[in-house]
Amino acid sequence: MEPTTTRLRAAAGLREGLTVEDVAMFLRMTKATDTPEQRRKALDVILAGMLDRPSTGRARGVIGSARA
Repeated sequence: MEPTTTRLRAAAGLREGLTVEDVAMFLRMTKATDTPEQRRKALDVILAGMLDRPSTGRARGVIGSARA
């Protein structure tokens, strides 16, 4: 988790003030969902709040790597 968070922060893509622990907690929260569709929606909402840039739609590259 740390390398990905560090890369996002270095690219000015992560909202200021978020920590690695915050990101890990958000990802654990998505695991509490019951279905893949709910998990995808939860990731979309969480990522929209974490990313520093306004979202113009689903952040495919980021979400795709989060699922792997």
